[in-house]
Amino acid sequence: MSQQLLTLVTGANQGLGYYAAEILTTQHNHKVLVGCRDLEKGKAAVAKLLEANPPLDPSQLEPIVIDLEKDDTITAAAEYIKTKYGYLDILINNAAGYTFFQDEMRKEFNHSYNTNVVGTHLVTQALVPLLKASKAPAPGRRIVFVSSTLGSVAVTLSRPPQTAYLGYSITKSALNGLAGYYTVLLKEDGITVTIVCPGYCATNLNNYSGTAPPEDGAKELVAMATQGGLDMTGKWFRNGEEVPW
Repeated sequence: MSQQLLTLVTGANQGLGYYAAEILTTQHNHKVLVGCRDLEKGKAAVAKLLEANPPLDPSQLEPIVIDLEKDDTITAAAEYIKTKYGYLDILINNAAGYTFFQDEMRKEFNHSYNTNVVGTHLVTQALVPLLKASKAPAPGRRIVFVSSTLGSVAVTLSRPPQTAYLGYSITKSALNGLAGYYTVLLKEDGITVTIVCPGYCATNLNNYSGTAPPEDGAKELVAMATQGGLDMTGKWFRNGEEVPW
């Protein structure tokens, strides 16, 4: 059996993160830290995963509070992982937020940016030392940023203007820039950084209006966490194919 990797998935008590945790534990022998904003919801998600997968070892799943809008939870989560494990092999930055504020565009943009960009940066920054401490062989030691083709400048320039989810789209463009920053920062450390678009999946984020099941999107996340190596760093994928920046 391959070495068990320690993976943190943010926003893993539901949606894409939940199913990514399921696939990583049942098919790839990972121990998954189930990132959640509310510990009780995290515990419920773990219980549901264990019930749905009876052979699964309970030690492979552990809920951990980490809220992109609350700095103290980010600091506490990083300190907890450092104290208990001393390292982290893989970080999947899955958690995101979007709230539509009628006639309050500034509030809408600021809220989305604070969560999707600033929060993700603070989480990644706090966990980089633990990723550097990882001794995992390839394809471990990596960060996966979950983005969207809505944030692709190249795609935006090739189609009619899209007004729906405008604030969300712009924050995803900024998130891609953040991923580029970490790509350059961590390349010499041998840490792979990739971006993935899971597709338009039915999740709480879009009020379940997506056209694909979250299980499908989760497979895209897992592929980025388990396949390839440094040859993938700085690249953006959807359905296994590169997405233009």
